[in-house]
Amino acid sequence: VKQHMLQNLIQLKSPFLESVSIAKAHGMASKSTIEQYKDKEIIFKEGDMAQKFYFVYSGSLKVDKNKDGKNITVGHLYPGDYFGELALINDNPRLASIIATNDTILLSITKDHFRNCFEDKPDLLSEFVVRMNGRKVELRTLLDHKRSREAFVSHLKEEHGQENLKFY
Repeated sequence: VKQHMLQNLIQLKSPFLESVSIAKAHGMASKSTIEQYKDKEIIFKEGDMAQKFYFVYSGSLKVDKNKDGKNITVGHLYPGDYFGELALINDNPRLASIIATNDTILLSITKDHFRNCFEDKPDLLSEFVVRMNGRKVELRTLLDHKRSREAFVSHLKEEHGQENLKFY
């Protein structure tokens, strides 16, 4: 069932899953958990420590931030979206609360399994760095990840020869 659910998410063109090989996606599916939430049920609260990463399979959620003691909705999540990666990558508390706005089904992946996804896919980490920093992302930031730098140097060698490595 989880394999089928993940395959449906791939067809929704989730940016995270577009970068993942079929084998890696099947591995993630086998380690994922199906979670069901009712309308108004809280997935996690702003300030909670991060334990999981989530894909929205069905339903919808709202993203709330506490500003001056009031919860303000700053976004919505729908099938194909993912969330929870920022706090996992940075080992920080959750930056917002996520609440179901109707019956919702999520696929979740634990922190350890989430990190294992990056072992051989630096482009996935880059996807999250770009998402965190938006248009302000710098090449240096992307290349700070060891495997990203290795991939970049390898690309320069293959495509442009040894002379470009001196530039870098």
